[in-house]
Amino acid sequence: MTLNSKFHADLKKFSKKVEVKTENLVKSTARATYKVITHMAPVKTGSYVKSNRIGIGSIDPQVITIPEELALGENEAKSQAYIEQLPKIELFRLENKFISISNNIHYALKVEYGWPKHGKRGYAPYRMAYEVVKAGII
Repeated sequence: MTLNSKFHADLKKFSKKVEVKTENLVKSTARATYKVITHMAPVKTGSYVKSNRIGIGSIDPQVITIPEELALGENEAKSQAYIEQLPKIELFRLENKFISISNNIHYALKVEYGWPKHGKRGYAPYRMAYEVVKAGII
């Protein structure tokens, strides 16, 4: 084995380790972010919590609507959301470029920013998650 081919093999091995560590960092950050968002979310029927969607390489546009008569309790809504969404994170690879967390339910912006006509402040689950996760990384 020549010095050049050994260097190339070592560089390839190092590159793979960096890729794996980067993927793991992105996955753990996404998991933590999703958990904070879900934990901070208000629960009436469970629709908002279950509409927090994880997308790998693209945004998941699905909206989950749960009628009031079938409302999920807070713990049930949050545990179902974790069970349905968190496993998606394991599918992430660097070639996917990004993991998105979104909520397309019609009142998601009001949950985040508040109800101006009623003078209610928002719960800000996405902004809070950003601050919590950022503080943990820095």
